[in-house]
Amino acid sequence: MAVVQAASTDAWTTAREAFSRMLGGGDLDRQAIVERRLDETWTALEGARVSELDEVRREQRSRWTVRLQDFLEEDPASATSLRELLRVLSAADARISADGSDFMAVGGDQINVATSGGVAAGYIRGQVSTTGDPRVPGPDLT
Repeated sequence: MAVVQAASTDAWTTAREAFSRMLGGGDLDRQAIVERRLDETWTALEGARVSELDEVRREQRSRWTVRLQDFLEEDPASATSLRELLRVLSAADARISADGSDFMAVGGDQINVATSGGVAAGYIRGQVSTTGDPRVPGPDLT
């Protein structure tokens, strides 16, 4: 569920604003309720212990699945807009799916720069390849 995934990424602020506007439907009171629920989701995820995180995510996904289904029943014409928002958030989530003090999971390109023949990485799982000869600096490094 994109709402729950976005709560753990740098895309959260954008997602929160977009969902609250869409689900609020121009009603400021309703928008405030959506914002409160989104904030509750963020707080639940941020406050969860590592051992609890999967369960908290499942619970939040279930809540948001029901909320979005209710929204679409009330406003079926918004289905296209909602799909587009979910697509955009999913694309953002594919770039950085988790970020923390001990880890960062990336689906896509991540560029780390090391100089003087060093290797820059947080954690390497699998094979590592480099482009060119890392022992020889290019013209911009001399």
